[in-house]
Amino acid sequence: MQLTVLPQSDLPLYRQLYEQIAVQVLNGTLLPNEALPSIRFLASELKIGTVTVRNAYDALEADGYLYTQQGSGCFVATLSDEQREERIRTLLFPALTDPVQKAKQAGIREETLLAFVRQLYRS
Repeated sequence: MQLTVLPQSDLPLYRQLYEQIAVQVLNGTLLPNEALPSIRFLASELKIGTVTVRNAYDALEADGYLYTQQGSGCFVATLSDEQREERIRTLLFPALTDPVQKAKQAGIREETLLAFVRQLYRS
């Protein structure tokens, strides 16, 4: 599992972890029932506080990405195709809303915006 945190980012550290782990669950890098590193180990590796990692893991569990087994740790949850699609939508919509609104306000046609997105996706 590859994770990095940027202390200078506007995004809180726990949210950076949340998003990176969520993406790795959604894209299959982290597989169902795979164990995640312990909170203490991950905090030590990333040189951040255990509370930060705990907050990320708790939020991921609350949103259905992870589950906890008492005494064993945190594991990747199994997601149905519908659950995976809904979580992708939940992660992407907030990031896409502002650029789409700006494009509309600037009078950019939908086809032109989609062409920009395709170009970005392929690069």
